[in-house]
Amino acid sequence: MSSPLFLDKNYSNSNFDSQSLTKGEYDGCNFSNCSFEKLNLSNYAFIDCKFNNCNLSNVIIKNTELKNSSFFKCKLLGLDFSTCNSFLLKCEFKDSNLSYCNFEGLDLKPFAFESCILLETDFSNCDAKKLVFSNCNLQQAIFKNSNLSQTDFRTAFNYSFVPELNKVKAAKFSQNQIQGLLNHHQIIIE
Repeated sequence: MSSPLFLDKNYSNSNFDSQSLTKGEYDGCNFSNCSFEKLNLSNYAFIDCKFNNCNLSNVIIKNTELKNSSFFKCKLLGLDFSTCNSFLLKCEFKDSNLSYCNFEGLDLKPFAFESCILLETDFSNCDAKKLVFSNCNLQQAIFKNSNLSQTDFRTAFNYSFVPELNKVKAAKFSQNQIQGLLNHHQIIIE
């Protein structure tokens, strides 16, 4: 039995933490001012969907398909994107809070992060080649064994990681934030 298909539907001001969202494939749907907090969205599919001003904090997304989905002004605290279905996984995040999320081991090249808060977010073992962290707060974000070649950190801020533990060839950084790459040396820059 196949899952139901929801095509080009609009959902607004819905509280899915108290009423369940029917398991299925959502294609071209728009979610505005909706709450999914702590909902189990495992094995759902969201294709070409837009989420605007939604709360998806602590949502379970095991084997969830997120294909070309965009999130604008959303709260996505603590999501484990590493458990998503990685086939054609592509997301765009703008003006959103993704603190405490896990992207470990993912190919992030088809992702976009703009004006996002990524506090303590784990990017270990990721392929983030050519990714742009545009105006993103990367305070205590974890980069370890990651491919950051040609990654653009020029407008990102508060990042601190050990370049020697990552591939950073041709990565771009701003002069005023470069100290975050030297913190582990415990040197004083004045």
